[in-house]
Amino acid sequence: GLGCARAAEDPALRAWLQAVAPHCRWMAASSTGTVVVAAAGLLADREAATHWLAGDLLASYGSAASTERIVEIGRVITCEGEITAMHVALLVALRLTGPDEVARIRSELDRVGRGEPCTATRRWWRRGTRRGRVGPARPRNPELVAPDVIEFEQLRINPR
Repeated sequence: GLGCARAAEDPALRAWLQAVAPHCRWMAASSTGTVVVAAAGLLADREAATHWLAGDLLASYGSAASTERIVEIGRVITCEGEITAMHVALLVALRLTGPDEVARIRSELDRVGRGEPCTATRRWWRRGTRRGRVGPARPRNPELVAPDVIEFEQLRINPR
């Protein structure tokens, strides 16, 4: 968000990103977070996906803003934000666990999108009701509800 310029200048954050990057199987940066990853030198001056307002700031760290929604640079995946972050999460799940697990995750997201509790919530609910609790402790956050459709099959990845 708006604090990305300040975060990009934080030497401790940049040093931490540089230290953990070699040990990460995947690193994902969404929206203006891509600027911070570029400031840490992890994009190798290649094009990256970012929020449309962060293109100039991204360029100041040597990486041009791509017109693609998702860009993969080695083990770093960048995206423009919003729903593309969900696409990246599914892409990483696909790489780590395979298509069956992605299908299971999508099924859970579809259930949550219809207002049904996900499997983990149902398990928690059953455990809680056995101990005399009634329902979840806090209301559901509507900002975290998955959309009805995630167009994962149509996702195009542009490796750079």
